[in-house]
Amino acid sequence: MESTPLVSSSTFLAPEAHFAIHHSRETPFLMQHMHDFIEVACVTEGEGIHYIQNKNYSVSAGDVFVIPPGISHVFQPLDLSGKEPLRVINILLNIDSRSFLTEEYGSGTCTPIA
Repeated sequence: MESTPLVSSSTFLAPEAHFAIHHSRETPFLMQHMHDFIEVACVTEGEGIHYIQNKNYSVSAGDVFVIPPGISHVFQPLDLSGKEPLRVINILLNIDSRSFLTEEYGSGTCTPIA
């Protein structure tokens, strides 16, 4: 049985960062992976398949997914030629920031992060 690679938060997030935003152009050659952070994935362009655990979901612009830590997944574009790319904006949330986010934003008020 093949193991699913774990992508560490240190790959994308600075140690003191609460979140990071990553723009990606998905390719047909990415492997399923999981990570130790929360990911909010927003499809902004194209069509494809999002493989999550053992399920497949058709995706297109406007679709949003919240992926908890430890969930195996990967996006794959429908167009393998690259002429019609599948683009996704990923908002990566450090799980250690949950208490910070609750304290700062759980009150129902909007407060800018300094």
